[in-house]
Amino acid sequence: MNIKYVFLSVVFLLIRIKIIKAITINALAFTYTQKITLYNALTEAFNQYSQKNNLDIYLNLIILSPDNSTSYINNYGSTIDSLLSKQSNKYDVYFYYDAYTKNYGPHFLNLEEHFPKEHFDMFDPGFIRSSCSYNNKIVGLPVTVDVDVLYSNKKLLSKYNKEVPKTWEDLLETAKYILNEERKLNNTDLIGYNGLFNDSDEGVVSLYELIHSYRDSVSSPHPPIRSQNTVDALIMTKKLKNEIASDSIFMSGDQYTIEKLLTGNAIFLKFWYLQHDESMYTTTPLPGKKEGVSGSLVGGYNIGISKYLNDEKKSAAFEVLKFITSKETQRDCILKFHVFSGIKSLYEEEEVCKVVSCPAIKDAEPFTFMGIDTNEYNIDNVFEKYRKFLYEYLYENKSINEVLKKVDDITKYYYLTVKTDDSYVGLIILITFFVISFIMGLSLIFLFIKRIKRHFQFLPNDFWILSISGSFIYMCTIFTLYGDTTNLKCQLKMVLLSFGFILSLIPILYILIIHFPEDNEILGWIKEHRHHFLVTIIVIEILLNSLLFISPYNIVNVIISNGQNFHKCLMQDTMGINIFYLIITLDFIILLSILLLIFIEWNLVETYYYTRFLITIIAMDIVSLIIFTFISYIDINNYIAYNLILACNIFAFSISNYIFIYGVRLISPSEEGSEIDMNEQFIKKYKQDQNNYVYSISSEGGGGGEYSYNSKSDYSSELSSFHYRTSNSITNPNSREINISLNN
Repeated sequence: MNIKYVFLSVVFLLIRIKIIKAITINALAFTYTQKITLYNALTEAFNQYSQKNNLDIYLNLIILSPDNSTSYINNYGSTIDSLLSKQSNKYDVYFYYDAYTKNYGPHFLNLEEHFPKEHFDMFDPGFIRSSCSYNNKIVGLPVTVDVDVLYSNKKLLSKYNKEVPKTWEDLLETAKYILNEERKLNNTDLIGYNGLFNDSDEGVVSLYELIHSYRDSVSSPHPPIRSQNTVDALIMTKKLKNEIASDSIFMSGDQYTIEKLLTGNAIFLKFWYLQHDESMYTTTPLPGKKEGVSGSLVGGYNIGISKYLNDEKKSAAFEVLKFITSKETQRDCILKFHVFSGIKSLYEEEEVCKVVSCPAIKDAEPFTFMGIDTNEYNIDNVFEKYRKFLYEYLYENKSINEVLKKVDDITKYYYLTVKTDDSYVGLIILITFFVISFIMGLSLIFLFIKRIKRHFQFLPNDFWILSISGSFIYMCTIFTLYGDTTNLKCQLKMVLLSFGFILSLIPILYILIIHFPEDNEILGWIKEHRHHFLVTIIVIEILLNSLLFISPYNIVNVIISNGQNFHKCLMQDTMGINIFYLIITLDFIILLSILLLIFIEWNLVETYYYTRFLITIIAMDIVSLIIFTFISYIDINNYIAYNLILACNIFAFSISNYIFIYGVRLISPSEEGSEIDMNEQFIKKYKQDQNNYVYSISSEGGGGGEYSYNSKSDYSSELSSFHYRTSNSITNPNSREINISLNN
């Protein structure tokens, strides 16, 4: 007895040592109660296979289901998202619903690098392409395939000499007729159609399927959410609910449907294919708007391998996946559990077609998969909102157009457009642009009208044209606001703004430089070589903007809950940010230089009126520059408001610069005979400050102003000296000489 006990203990210990030495592959799965036995059987089968073939691999499967976890399917999705985003190695293999392939694909291994092509060729290519691929890489393989079918009550159809419906209208009329006849016989337990529009993911599938069944043809894509096809589909959904079912029936869950399937108390049922009494119900693809256009979806559960494993675990995980997706294992699953597989050739085998309805899956070809575009959103949130908003029409009688817009807004990104479907703002902005551009262009003729061009002798004609061109180029930034936001548009926006800004203000800078009270070598060179001066600044701008192209912008998704999402440009690259602020700094240096020159020339006769206008321009330009610099960092939750602020800022800069640089010359005083009056104004102005200045006016012929300042020759004193000058050092023959000396 003791020897037997010792022997058993040794055997048990050896088994334990064997298990400990084996590589453990931890797998995580979510499944409904009906398939728990299937997953447990797969796990047990692999462990037996591993032991038999000395693989030293042990599969440990953790199953989450509605029965053993408070986490439902959406919580499961969030759990996997959290694990994979943290690059967790807690689990090595994941069983997941195929709709999550795009979410999890970046975290799974590319199976094509580790499996022969022949292994993938066993599966339906459409299933692999639509359900198992991410970025043209196969990241998962199907474990089971689910097909949504219509269960039609054979006994009742035969009793009333009706056929299996092939369109929704046929189903509606047939169900209404049989219900009426059966109620005459007091059969009150019978329902016409279950719908399965409940609060689970089944509801999302049912909505998608019915809309999908309203395609124009078999080859047509899924109808756009705001199309007439979708409207017709939802109207039919409501008719089905109101005429052959009820709110409570449509909201019922899986158990209610299974109960009706077992008892035969339904004329028609929509559900995934299950083993059932084929003498009671026949299965066919779901009907459609037109005969032959079905809405039946194919879905299923895939298996994928985390890419955050070491090489040893990767090899072991591949063995698990290879076994579970092998033809032999898939055949066993069909025969024992009556499920569908993604391997098409199995439906040519007689023993397989004895236990499952091969026509049900063959008739569903070409396979259709749920393809709600979730973009960068959390797929569970998208499904929840999709279902919630469409149910507002189905159960709460809200306007169909209202709810379709809300559904469209879930994943749609809005932008300015000339179309008026969503807003007139885009059209109004564009019309404003063309009107202002026309006025700017037309006003250039004043430079060539003899009677008027004397007002523009202040600058050479090419610099007037340059200033207007700068305002126009700046205003052209408006076009980057139209259409979807791209990196090129973000870069182009910066180029147009910076060049428009510089070209618009260079003439101002040049005006102030040539009227500087004193000459020096640099200013003299600029006066004599204005085009070289212009080219130098433009070359600097080109270099800075070229460097900016090296660092692409980030397209930020501004997600508005129950609102209109949009994109905006945001530079997040360190080098790009530095270059961006370097460009902004250059712009501010030009503005500050202009401000300094305005202060110096504030009292000059030649620029007296103009400097008053220029101070307004600079103030507005500084505000405009600040708004442009920080608007991307401001939390604005409305795409119209965001783009309108940008557009108004652009218009404000362009219009103000155009008016105060060019437009004011049309109303400026005549060059002839005006300066005597201006000098008299200065005399009056200076006499008001007798405590500081003594003014002596000489009426002799017209030399330039002479100013003596008896104070320290520091920088501030020199600036003050310049500030109070009324004439520059170049003699104006039409002006009276003003001599001002400080009274000490």
